Amino acid sequence: MKDNIANVLEDFEKLAYKILMWVILVPKTIVKVVVDPGFVPGYVSAELKAEKGKQFDEYISPMLLYLGVTLLPAIAIYLLPSFGMNVLSPLEDPSLYSDAFVETERGQISVNDPSLGGVVSQVTGVVQQEAPVEQTTFLGHFIELRVELKTRADTTNQWHNFRWDVWACGNRDSDTGSCNFDDYYYGEIHDEQFGSACIYGTFFEGAENPGCLASPDEKASDEAWSSYYTISFPEKSYSGEKNNRNLVSDVFSLFYLPGTSGSSGEYRIKITAATRILDDPSVMVETDSNIVDLLAYPFSSEFSINPFSGYSTASDVDERYSLFHFLGFRINPDKEGEESRSLADRLESGETIAFGLALLLPPLLIAGVIGIFKGSISFVDEGGSVKQRSSIGEDALRENFYAQCYYFAPVGLAFWAWYYSLNYHTHDIQYRAEWLWIPLALALIWFFIVEVISIADELLSKSRPKAFFILFGCIVIMFLIVRLGQAFAYNFDWLRKSAIWSYPGVTLLLTLGVIYMQYFMKRKGRKGAGLNMQDGSIKDQ
Repeated sequence: MKDNIANVLEDFEKLAYKILMWVILVPKTIVKVVVDPGFVPGYVSAELKAEKGKQFDEYISPMLLYLGVTLLPAIAIYLLPSFGMNVLSPLEDPSLYSDAFVETERGQISVNDPSLGGVVSQVTGVVQQEAPVEQTTFLGHFIELRVELKTRADTTNQWHNFRWDVWACGNRDSDTGSCNFDDYYYGEIHDEQFGSACIYGTFFEGAENPGCLASPDEKASDEAWSSYYTISFPEKSYSGEKNNRNLVSDVFSLFYLPGTSGSSGEYRIKITAATRILDDPSVMVETDSNIVDLLAYPFSSEFSINPFSGYSTASDVDERYSLFHFLGFRINPDKEGEESRSLADRLESGETIAFGLALLLPPLLIAGVIGIFKGSISFVDEGGSVKQRSSIGEDALRENFYAQCYYFAPVGLAFWAWYYSLNYHTHDIQYRAEWLWIPLALALIWFFIVEVISIADELLSKSRPKAFFILFGCIVIMFLIVRLGQAFAYNFDWLRKSAIWSYPGVTLLLTLGVIYMQYFMKRKGRKGAGLNMQDGSIKDQ
């Protein structure tokens, strides 16, 4: 037992020391590479020749540095809280109310009223009429929706405002048949500071709403606000996550009509949230929005009716990530349904290993291209003889590959620093989010200059224009590989067909390559033989 405890403590000591060394060596190495990139080739060459176990002692290993500043931040995304809206309906949250109303001889009656003899399905919420009733006139549906907003800023220091705007289907597109949602139906503004205000729209077959704003563009006056508050701060989210002073909730009630016979009533609900500083409400902190499409199907002659027929939530795409959606990266993943795993579990997963290998491809690509353009390398063996070897090989590529890992590391660090700062940026910060591009832009400029110089130093011609075109070509190739990989990842049928189509084509190219190489080698041999014959004849003379 004592030996086990001692072993655990020794392992912990080694791990703690290793982590502390990383804390020191990572910034030291990054600063050295950025300030003096010219030291990299000589340092890598010397360390690779050093005794194993004592390599890269002064500065951290290039592969470890590169993967540490690129792979770990990518995995950590899944461990961070997700911000934004989550819209809940009575189908997800049974505490929310839904109903339908009819006009009878006794007045307006809820469909859920037991006197109508209706039975409510516990699964779908459909009310099925079992007994005949007096003459009824259908009035409309009623539904409650709730939005949960996870904020970046502390909710205790902010005022919160939610605006719900509802548009009816209105006109349809003549080509696609889709709704234009150009008929404003109803709206409400819920403000933690002022209360609630409604925006005029059709309401129970066009009945007017006294006291509401005349149009969506009108600003609420002091008289428009009521003392009715719907904003709350639940202890936990609906999914069970604890409220860490970043969760706020709001409830919206809506009366609406289903479609006529043969069509469905379609509504678009836009939820807009805003938070303002408690001490200075004029300063905006955060804004967010989401869209819900509500579908209300016609009720049947048997008076079977589903008060809430269904809804779909539009994808919440933040503009701050639009560039990387274009590039094909999925760096703002939807964590809904994600399995809860620790950082260690994710590091050991097959997806992470594959992603880590993919991250190593860009420095390997540039190292390989340098080897191709560099040609053969002359070296002196142990016997003192001068020999040549190809630049494309395990030992020959290692130095360039390690050097490229050093050069890529500052860019990877700058990228993730930019991403996380942008992810947590709010409007009340002194400078705009566009300023966060400056460090990343400077890192990219540094990388481009350093790469051109380092590639030129490796070439026999030392030509920097040639190095520039080599680097540019590598960047284009990397971009095309990413886009092609993303296309294949989202279209497996295209991957299947492309693999089948390319199979004979690749075989044909390889065959032509073999024929060409055989012809080239024979032609080179003939020229060499001709030169030898000329040399022999000259010597004879």
